[in-house]
This record gives sequence, C-alpha cells and structure tokens, in this order.
Amino acid sequence: MLKKDIKAVWDRCIETRRVKPEDKEVILAYLKTVPYYQKLASQPNASLKVALKNFGRFDAWVLILNNFLPVTKKQAFKSSKKNPKAEIYRAMRNDISHQILRFRGSTTFPVTCYLSGETLTSWSEVDIDHVYPFSRLVQDWMKENGLDFPDIKIKGRANARTMADEIHKKSWQEYHFLHANLKCTSKSENRRKGKKIIES
Repeated sequence: MLKKDIKAVWDRCIETRRVKPEDKEVILAYLKTVPYYQKLASQPNASLKVALKNFGRFDAWVLILNNFLPVTKKQAFKSSKKNPKAEIYRAMRNDISHQILRFRGSTTFPVTCYLSGETLTSWSEVDIDHVYPFSRLVQDWMKENGLDFPDIKIKGRANARTMADEIHKKSWQEYHFLHANLKCTSKSENRRKGKKIIES
C-alpha cells in the first residue's frame, strides 16, 4: 500500500510542482523502507541538508529522491508511462519557462506577497505564482482549441519535455502570455494556496 501511496504523491507533485506537508509524511515513511536512505541520511552532504530543510519545494524533493532512491525510484516512478497527463503539464511548463524567467528578471526587491502583504527581500523567500492556477490555464487553452490531453504530443528527455507540435506550442505560449497573471508570493503562502483561485 505504501508504494501505491508514494506513486500517487509523485503524480500529484509532478503536476503541482510542490510538496504538501501531508505528502512529506508519506515520502518519509517510504524512504524509511529503503536501506540506501538510512545510509545517506546518517551522513548527508551539504546539498542534501539544504534539501531536507526545504522539503516543501519540489526541486528539493527531487534532489532527495535522486540521492536516496538510486534504484527503487526507477521502478516506483514510471510517470511518463503511467501518468502521461503529468508529463504534458511538465512539457507545457517548460514551454513557457522563458516567460517566467522574464518576469523574474523584471522583479526588483523588496516585493510584497500578494496573499499575505508580507514584505519579501530575496528570492530565497519568494515563489512566482500563477494567480489563476496553471492547470486551469492549460485546461482553458485546450477547451478554447478543441483539444484534450490525448491530443497533446510531447518529446524530449524527462528533464526537458516539450510539446512536439510547433503550432500547438506557439498557440499555448501566446495564450499563456496573454492570460497568465504572475505575482510574487512567499513560499509558505504559495504552498498554502495550492490550486485555489484567489479573488481580488
């Protein structure tokens, strides 16, 4: 049952790119069943210490998995075959990543978290959030173009997924540019918000 739970957590985290507190407990319970984890956990390197401290961050979790599960992750996390929707979300995020970077580059500190009003002074405190959730933007774009997930073909390696159809890709990039509302938020508030739509 535990392996089934960790697979569900993986699929959810791939889609949302964040790790919720309840997911953390499932992950830790699973890691405790992996002998290699016990070995590395007793003598973590510097990057793993940082990752453990920032367990709520998706990239930190991936770092932990890559270090603790060198064998078992391959059989436990076949997301590209078992969850094609998650891989499509990943590709579509990659295809608009330049827009996120442009927003990041235009941001100057201090900034105010639009959810809490807290003043934030560095990127270590900040997430860039889609005020209207990313997954809803994807679904709205598909609906507008008469598409569904099986219609979206992707290509590339696991860490470099991209949409295979250049017409679809360009259409999605233009749609995201026109409709995405990006704002700075604190990491904790962003995790708390999840996929909820915040009315202004």
